[in-house]
Amino acid sequence: MEFSSAGSGLPDGEPVTYAWDFDGNGTTDSTEANPTHTYRTEGRFTARLTVGAPKGLTGLAVQEITVGNSRPEVTLQQPPDGGMFSFGDTIPFTVKVKDREDGRPVDCSRVVVQSQLGHDSHLHPLDNYTGCTGEIVTDAGDSHGPGQNLYYGITAQYEDKGGPDGVPALTGSASLTLRPALREAEHFTTTGGAHDGAVVASRADASGGKRLTEIEDGDWISFDPVHLKGIDSVTVGAASGGIGGDIEFRTGSPAGPLLGKVSVANTGGWGNVVSPTVELAAPPPGGTMKLYAVFTNPQWSADKPDLFAVDWLHFNGRGVEKKPGTKVSVTAAPAGGGAPFAVKLTGKVKPLPGRTIASYHWDFGDNAKSRRARRALRRSTRTPGRGRTPRI
Repeated sequence: MEFSSAGSGLPDGEPVTYAWDFDGNGTTDSTEANPTHTYRTEGRFTARLTVGAPKGLTGLAVQEITVGNSRPEVTLQQPPDGGMFSFGDTIPFTVKVKDREDGRPVDCSRVVVQSQLGHDSHLHPLDNYTGCTGEIVTDAGDSHGPGQNLYYGITAQYEDKGGPDGVPALTGSASLTLRPALREAEHFTTTGGAHDGAVVASRADASGGKRLTEIEDGDWISFDPVHLKGIDSVTVGAASGGIGGDIEFRTGSPAGPLLGKVSVANTGGWGNVVSPTVELAAPPPGGTMKLYAVFTNPQWSADKPDLFAVDWLHFNGRGVEKKPGTKVSVTAAPAGGGAPFAVKLTGKVKPLPGRTIASYHWDFGDNAKSRRARRALRRSTRTPGRGRTPRI
């Protein structure tokens, strides 16, 4: 077995010493920086590295070593990392496990899948599921209020049966992230460009209270990870009191393959949000990717106003949601008009034979709190900030 002391040492590069204890018995087995060691017996051992520095300074690192059992390899085959969903969706999952000692097939009752509600940089554990396949019913997503950076985390774990002669069991795991199809623009991963990237600014009439401003030619934002399974187009909420421009969707880098481009002209003011849609080409092979929205207008110059402001993005399609058996249709009357705009929405549902409708969950498309109703509720009236079709 090869050991490495990479990352050990002093910031100023002064020389240090290395003392390795491979079996945890308190004796030094090697003083090399990157030694090798062969374990002759099965069991669990604690390998320790002590790094010594001038003036009696020391540092310690510990690594558990299991001999006679290999850690399981766990793969979340579906949904894909970076896939998209809507809160309230049912999402199928499939887990694949390889374990040299347990053989094939593994005992799927030892597989535990946990769903987690993500908020900014932390996760709230939700539900546990047992098995190599199953379905996750997602949260309604209304616990944190509108405009929050919410997403879903999924983790799969498998604990093997251990090795021979009492060698301890090992656990393998895999995890992934799913992102909502409705994405506030300010919830990007990174920003950059020729003019230092977009700026997040508060605005009372913005969806979620914030949007991207100070956008100039060559600026961009990125989202990572992204998988476009079940997504065929993207709608952008943007406004411009400036010269307008294009939003190019590219994969891999700001100059990567072009998936689609949407134009945003001057909308008559920074408060007049429009929502153009562009169909997305199939991305290059590879699945999960880093998606860039690149903002361009070659006519821009430093003495001209910003191109536009970007409020939100909606990725259209089923995403990773389970293929529904129930047929749902929605009509709106009227279907378009100026803001504020009151719309009467009617939902029509045809369930599978033998099934009944327990509740309705409306997403009006303006990132406001969704409304639920019991079976008797068939209609809803809404004054949306975006003229988008809701779903039930």
